[in-house]
Amino acid sequence: NQIVPLFLSGFVLTTVLEYLTSYFMEKLFHAKWWDYSNHKYHFGKYVALDISLIWGICSIVLIYLVKPWMDKIVNKIPKWVTYLLCILFIIDIICTYAFKSKI
Repeated sequence: NQIVPLFLSGFVLTTVLEYLTSYFMEKLFHAKWWDYSNHKYHFGKYVALDISLIWGICSIVLIYLVKPWMDKIVNKIPKWVTYLLCILFIIDIICTYAFKSKI
């Protein structure tokens, strides 16, 4: 029931993540990966604040609309199916690693 902190955390998290990603990619590869200078509100041309605003709204939608719907679906799956899928996934990883040089 805390929509404002959820919105702010989604907004800030995506802003910081996008800024750091763009900054370090530019420093590592000496190329500009994206430029938001054409947006009215931008932060160092690395982050468009209007897009961060949309991500803040999306975090509210995900938590209050998508998550309850997914919880209903996931709770209907029996535990033994989950265990079986985990075992099959581990077997697949082992087989892929063991036979990777044979292909």
